[in-house]
Amino acid sequence: MGHYCRICGRERANEKFSGKGHADHICKDCARDQRAEARRQKSAEELADSLPAVSKQALKHPWGFRKYLRSKAFGWHGSSLAISRLGEAVSEIKGVARTQPVMAAEGVVQFCERIWPALQQVDSSTGALGTAVVRSLDPDIPYRIKEKSHQVSNMLV
Repeated sequence: MGHYCRICGRERANEKFSGKGHADHICKDCARDQRAEARRQKSAEELADSLPAVSKQALKHPWGFRKYLRSKAFGWHGSSLAISRLGEAVSEIKGVARTQPVMAAEGVVQFCERIWPALQQVDSSTGALGTAVVRSLDPDIPYRIKEKSHQVSNMLV
């Protein structure tokens, strides 16, 4: 009879537990995963500390599109609503890009991360939603933002 790991919920052999893991009921695999996660979290904190104040502010920007581009936000019949929400998100990002290009770049990343989870249940047999997504992911947007951020950084130097 082995030991029960309280993290993964498996009954493991005695050899799968380290000395301290026996007492804590954590197998070696789960302990290794926890250490790796702690290292990743520490490096993310160090990165955040090394960022300039502008980048830290960009990470905290209250994007309006985040509340309506969430996982499974639209039902199977919500393609027209989804199309209008995509347009609103793009216009919000473009508006921020005029004055704060670093924040806009972060907004583009967050927007791209949220598209698929939000639209995964929408049935768009006409292709209108696909066209709207392609137009919202206009390949020129990141380049325009990058251009403006270089202009801003050159002005600061």
